[in-house]
Amino acid sequence: MGAVGVTVRLLGAVGVPDHWATVPLLGAFPWFVLWAAVTALVLVVRRHRGRAVAVVVSLVGIALLLPRALPVVQPGATGEVVTVAVVNVRIGAADVERVARIALEQDVDLLAVVEATPDASDALVAGPVGAALSTHENATTTVGGIVLARGQLTPLAGLPHAGGTPDVRWVAPGGTNVPVTTLHATAPIGPSSTARWRDGIARTPLPEAGPSLVLGDFNATIDHATFRALLTAGWRDAASAVGGGLALTYDGVLDASPGLPMAIDHVLVGPGVAVLSFGTHDVPGTDHRLLVATLQLP
Repeated sequence: MGAVGVTVRLLGAVGVPDHWATVPLLGAFPWFVLWAAVTALVLVVRRHRGRAVAVVVSLVGIALLLPRALPVVQPGATGEVVTVAVVNVRIGAADVERVARIALEQDVDLLAVVEATPDASDALVAGPVGAALSTHENATTTVGGIVLARGQLTPLAGLPHAGGTPDVRWVAPGGTNVPVTTLHATAPIGPSSTARWRDGIARTPLPEAGPSLVLGDFNATIDHATFRALLTAGWRDAASAVGGGLALTYDGVLDASPGLPMAIDHVLVGPGVAVLSFGTHDVPGTDHRLLVATLQLP
């Protein structure tokens, strides 16, 4: 299986588009690399005649993974420092008090919540995090999303995307104007849903010349060509920028959910934004982790 996973990833790297049958394999790519490395080690120890091929396969896989585990030089941003967070609360089942507590402890300036039911949204707004992040913008759908922030929020008109999450123009506490897209892409679990997933992610706007952000549950990892197209367009993955690109954001089978643990939730930043730190936090009641990124705006 390790060789299969690496082969599928290589096909994606040379431009083969995401197909409904290969998307699950691509999402599990890091696990295939781990399997390939363990297999190669066993074959080397046993002096098996296939050990050379196994070693090459595992090294190719590691080479594809390594860049997201190494920090890169950040842009020379000199603007205000802000902290942003995003979490999928699993149709309102998550412990929103825990979400609020993390947001307050991390001194978050903007919090995006997807799969937020009206009850979950109301609980956040009415609680202490709603007092600290005193402006908010709700999605209009029953299970959509909410953005809470310090500063000012105004809704942005644009193409609708899956999940019904709000897009806003955020005037940060220091006065910086930041367009923020929040995203919840359809889970790609079949031919039709995979088409909707590709379309939803493709509707992500291009980064603006000034600071701009995209936060959400993309249901996509860096190994999916659909997601990498956003990076080619100028967005940067905050986790990978500081060497945290292998951090798991979705617990999968560890939380009785379908699929292996993966990094499918992301904070994307525009070209001039520097990523100072990135971390994940467990929240009871959801199979997703809460992402927190501290950024310096240009």
